Order: sequence, then C-alpha cells, then structure tokens
Amino acid sequence: ANSYRWFEAGRSELMRAGGVPYAEIVKEGLFMPVVESWCKYHYPARYDDHLLITSWVHELKAATIVIAHQVHVGERLICEGGARLACVDERGRVRRIHSTISAIVRAASQ
Repeated sequence: ANSYRWFEAGRSELMRAGGVPYAEIVKEGLFMPVVESWCKYHYPARYDDHLLITSWVHELKAATIVIAHQVHVGERLICEGGARLACVDERGRVRRIHSTISAIVRAASQ
C-alpha cells in the first residue's frame, strides 16, 4: 500500500524538478486527479530500507498524462507502476494540459 505514496512523492518531485509545483497548477484553477493507477510488486521493502524512486513521463496527451515509476532498494527493483492523471478545472470538467506545463514536465523526466 505504501507504493502508491512513494509514487505520489515521485510525481510531486518530477513536477517540482520541472519548475511546476502542483500548487502552481492549482493557482491556475486546474487539478490533476489520479484516474487510474497500477503497481506490480516484485520484492518487499523492509523497515529502514533506503528507497530510490524514479519517475518519468510515459505518455502525454491533450488532457491526460501517464507518469511511470520504479522503486529500487540498491540494485533490486522492488516495485513498478504508474498513474494516469487527468487535467480538470474546479468543476471537474476536462481541460487541455497547458503547453508550458507539458513541456516542463517532459523536460524534467529526461
């Protein structure tokens, strides 16, 4: 269950690394809720393990973005997965992802 928290942290850091913290998106009246998520578990993480979370843009469309994630302990891949996020306004209506946001997020994942 913690994997989804790790994935969320990875998404947040990816956005921040690109110069678009989620708070900035919200200031523009846009939200990016998770509409689909998945995880494949390979090995358990243990208490006090040092985790490396890698996140990148896997797919970018007009109103959705898929962020993929891998979580490693040392060289061992312990889980991988992703999330599809939709861009919506404050009323929940689907909106196009602003071109500046998509360009920055894509650049941050390279």
